[in-house]
Amino acid sequence: MTGAELQPLSFGQLLDRSFSYYRRHFWVLVGIMTIPQAFALAMGLSMVAMQQELQQGRPGLSFLGFWISFWLFWLAYAGAFGATTFAVSEIHLGRMVTIREAYQRARSRLGGLLKVAFSVLLRIVGCAITIVLIPLAVLLVLFYALAIPALLLENLTAREALKRSRLLTAGVRDRIFVIELLMGIVSLVVGLPRA
Repeated sequence: MTGAELQPLSFGQLLDRSFSYYRRHFWVLVGIMTIPQAFALAMGLSMVAMQQELQQGRPGLSFLGFWISFWLFWLAYAGAFGATTFAVSEIHLGRMVTIREAYQRARSRLGGLLKVAFSVLLRIVGCAITIVLIPLAVLLVLFYALAIPALLLENLTAREALKRSRLLTAGVRDRIFVIELLMGIVSLVVGLPRA
């Protein structure tokens, strides 16, 4: 692609473009997501240690270790989400980007990124806890699917990004739902243990 091609894509074009970007820039995109996965591993190991301590009837430091690694994971994941957003934006515009450059740009907006992430998370969890409002929780995921890209790429505040996401997703939430569903299926298949 030469230069920026900014136009709506069909569902097939969107999938094709996504796989093309991942294939051509695999190491950059995987490298960005390696950092939160290291914290996810630490969180998993501390959870196993915590379960063993509870079975032996002696809770110890693993409980504290689990919660520290849990919050570090979410901080790292938010940073990685921002770095991925910047990286894909640069790739789409035909520019080269490194893992370091993507993280440096995300770091400059980390405060707003965390505000958006926790605001959306609290809304979704609040609806899901009531059980009756679970369908609304699913809708909120679709409403705010573009909040982080809006925050980062349009240089908006957290509140403006949430409003902008609702506007941008209007009329295409069914497509966003299918994309999220396909991403979930791919993640599930990739994560399945091999025989």
